[in-house]
Amino acid sequence: LYLDHFLNRHFVSNTDNKSINPFIQFINDYKISKREWEIIEEICEGMTNKEISEKLFISLQTVKDHCYKIYKKTGVRNRVELVNLVLSNKSD
Repeated sequence: LYLDHFLNRHFVSNTDNKSINPFIQFINDYKISKREWEIIEEICEGMTNKEISEKLFISLQTVKDHCYKIYKKTGVRNRVELVNLVLSNKSD
């Protein structure tokens, strides 16, 4: 069930070949890893680093390290810019 939800949420179905999923395009454009994308999703949900670390069962420092890498890859300076970038990519 989770795998089906994940695939439907993150990948283009065969019937939707008209356009590529904007999130896949975002991941490809910025070379975002699976774990980085999980963290981006939680940031977009408004979670703090501590909440993300507890939910994903990773250390707070690991979350901070991933955030740093995400910011570098995307060229943003903070969470607000990251969320705006993700949302602007969705509406393209």
